[in-house]
Amino acid sequence: MTVDPRALAGTADPATLPHHDSRCGARWSGYTTSHCAKCHKTFTGLDAFDAHKPLKGCLDPASAGMVLAEGRAYEAWRLPEKEPTDEA
Repeated sequence: MTVDPRALAGTADPATLPHHDSRCGARWSGYTTSHCAKCHKTFTGLDAFDAHKPLKGCLDPASAGMVLAEGRAYEAWRLPEKEPTDEA
């Protein structure tokens, strides 16, 4: 299978993205992108995926403090970037 390079840049038509979930129809790309088979939310990496499942069940990503990632052809949640510190 050949992957359209635009999929990696976030400009591809979502229908051309290589990974998908046949139950919810979501499509995504990326080696570390994670999709939850229970709540059908997509995350930019394993840390964000793990943060939405602290004990049992799934947390709403926004309620868990996550933000939507920008520049992707699909909805994906990420952890917020840490504030820079002035520690010397």
